[in-house]
Amino acid sequence: SNGGISVSDSITKVVISQRSQDRGALFDVMISLPEEKSILRGERLTFATTLYNIGRGGKTDVELVYIVSDNKGNIIYVENENRVVETQDTFVKNLDLGDLRPGSHKLFVELLYSNLTAVASDEFTVLLFR
Repeated sequence: SNGGISVSDSITKVVISQRSQDRGALFDVMISLPEEKSILRGERLTFATTLYNIGRGGKTDVELVYIVSDNKGNIIYVENENRVVETQDTFVKNLDLGDLRPGSHKLFVELLYSNLTAVASDEFTVLLFR
């Protein structure tokens, strides 16, 4: 158990996204799942992530949080990563989600910097067979 943290708790936090006054930094994050938006049970989830530094901050360290929830909103996977973004950074991410139950799931990617949070999300399906 993860102490009863649900995705709605983290969404409440991420909608309060604001410009960081100090450095003029402003960020956005986008994710792009494969077209079929599905994986076989036990497969890794692979997707492209693009980070945009659209402020005037120059090279900036940001924290990324990858969150996967089930269709009831329970968080079943969390991974953190630090990256440096100058203007734009696109990379492929693989999440080893283990043995997820078949059905629909949601992926959230949060970008955290100072007092600013940007979030992207999309849904994907875990299949027993194709």
